[in-house]
Amino acid sequence: MSTFFGSRDRFAVSQQAKKTYDLIVTKNKMLKSHAQLFAYAATWGILARSRKPFAKREDLAIMSGLKTKEYDYESLLGVVMFQLHPEASTDDRLQILQEYAEYGIEKIREHFDKYRNLNFQQLLDEISEDVKVDESRGQV
Repeated sequence: MSTFFGSRDRFAVSQQAKKTYDLIVTKNKMLKSHAQLFAYAATWGILARSRKPFAKREDLAIMSGLKTKEYDYESLLGVVMFQLHPEASTDDRLQILQEYAEYGIEKIREHFDKYRNLNFQQLLDEISEDVKVDESRGQV
């Protein structure tokens, strides 16, 4: 159980997104865990203020995977989600976070398909461009 995200102890993603997580983390070993990639994907979606709802769900990672010796992604994402969606229940906040991550993982997959790796400087540049597009529409 998560202080910030309610009663579920796992993240859920679409079946298509699960394939991307497995490709990047399990097969290519570009990151340490699915939870770490989830945090990056959710961050992209949050910064771009873009979500992607999904119906078919697969459990991805245990929520506690967001806490490592170095980082506490759960608390960071929890505080951000509370600020963005103060009216939402903790369970609803988790659903919204998963939708942000769904959008973000789609963008990360596009990057991976283009470069066949994860170049974090290029990813940051792409996130910045994505955010600028939303700003031009007056959404940020």
